[in-house]
Amino acid sequence: TGETSLLNELISANEIVLKKLVENLDGDLTHREGRLAQSIEKFAESRLLQHFFATGTLASLNAIQPCSDDEYIGAIFGFAQELARYVVGRASDGDKSSVAICRTLVAQLNGKMLEFDFRNGPLRKKYD
Repeated sequence: TGETSLLNELISANEIVLKKLVENLDGDLTHREGRLAQSIEKFAESRLLQHFFATGTLASLNAIQPCSDDEYIGAIFGFAQELARYVVGRASDGDKSSVAICRTLVAQLNGKMLEFDFRNGPLRKKYD
């Protein structure tokens, strides 16, 4: 509907909870595997979408905390998938400007991702 006030409140509340969870780990990244890492990644994906809808740009890692490098890159892949769904709707409405913004951003993302050597890990599977 375009109404984001409730969304912003939910994201802020979740950010507080995730930051407290991460603080309690005292920097021990081994505990960020599994569900916690997935939750942080999905949260980061939501923040990336929120930032994109507000500015038309991709938020930096520093703006999407708490988030590790791997979680951020995984969130970017999820963001790109959601962006694909969004842009189909915008194209259906004839919104050429939004389609162009999304196309440019995804092309830039793909260009940067091609610079990485993901090997055969979980990020490679997400990228593929």
